[in-house]
Amino acid sequence: MRQMIICVTLSLVLPPVAGCGRSEPPFTDNSQDVDLYVRRLRMLVQHQTALARKSDPTLHLAPLVIELEREDRPLGEYQDVYLSLREKGRAVFDLCRANPNVRHDIAAQLDEMVNLASALPAREEEPATPVGN
Repeated sequence: MRQMIICVTLSLVLPPVAGCGRSEPPFTDNSQDVDLYVRRLRMLVQHQTALARKSDPTLHLAPLVIELEREDRPLGEYQDVYLSLREKGRAVFDLCRANPNVRHDIAAQLDEMVNLASALPAREEEPATPVGN
């Protein structure tokens, strides 16, 4: 009798409890959203150039150059800015990598990259002023 009560209790309690748990939000594919990508790119340029000013530029510019050399990103009307950033980023990275034992004066090139990135839309909470000016 006791076993039957336990089985009945478990059969009433377990099905509703089994449905409880962490639910995941539905997946939204933003991979081709131009505005989201270029806002993220602007932040990436600002962040990585700021880090490159403080320490090893090749270490901090490498991820930025890798991102800028991707061909599968949505660019829309910002393609010219993206291509200019790609060219400047690659030039600065190659300069620093060619002679890693020398601290190159790349402040002007980094400022130029940040100013180019300021042509991209900013996130709502981000100030619209370029870094380095």
